[in-house]
Amino acid sequence: MSSGTLTGKTILLADDERILTEAIARHFRRLGATVLTGFDGLEAWELLSRHAVDIVVTDAHMPGCDGLELVRRIRQCNCESPPIVILTGDMENLAEELHHLGAEALVGKPFQRADLTSTVERLLSPKDCWSASPPPCGKEVLHRSFAKIEDALSTGQLILGRGGAFIAEPGPLPPVNSVASFSFMFSDGPITSIEGSGVVRWSRQGANENLPRGFGLEFSSLSASVIEPLRRLIQSIKPKAFIPKK
Repeated sequence: MSSGTLTGKTILLADDERILTEAIARHFRRLGATVLTGFDGLEAWELLSRHAVDIVVTDAHMPGCDGLELVRRIRQCNCESPPIVILTGDMENLAEELHHLGAEALVGKPFQRADLTSTVERLLSPKDCWSASPPPCGKEVLHRSFAKIEDALSTGQLILGRGGAFIAEPGPLPPVNSVASFSFMFSDGPITSIEGSGVVRWSRQGANENLPRGFGLEFSSLSASVIEPLRRLIQSIKPKAFIPKK
């Protein structure tokens, strides 16, 4: 990883594992970033009240105020910024809730330093990421047909977040972390299709009255014709969730 890739950026790093926190902080500083460190959620929240930061990297489990509560507090103040990366050894159980609360990315513990760095750099890149070249797709191809997009949203068949969507699915669910191409077609309305590629971040096998069966999909790239109409629609909804669970 070349030096200077994070020059001019301020990172808030919060983790109660001091040795790990200090090692990550040194790494980010070598890449040019200013790094603020907190060793629990309350300390991190206090730092946020006094400093403007470009991104937050926080552990999920900390004393005083854990990562989930920290995400909740940040998103109550601002739905979109700063972007939040969660470090956790419990990806399978926390992904749905953390993306719903508003975290943009999860990095599993233990992690490679390069993986964390690439995640941070991606979230700090310009917001035209949906027009980027699509990643190589696996075997998953997701096709869904709906009535008007307004009907799909109002019935909970499709729920949009800032970075992806929940899709209700009574049938087989795509594997978590699979890269998929998708095509969501609508019979009428201002948006007649949402097509692109993405990553399945979580799935919900069971269902109850409030949380239907389905999966959370992060958008990686979208067809050029739908990017701006979809952005306007999402801005009108103003979701806190990055990928909503309901």
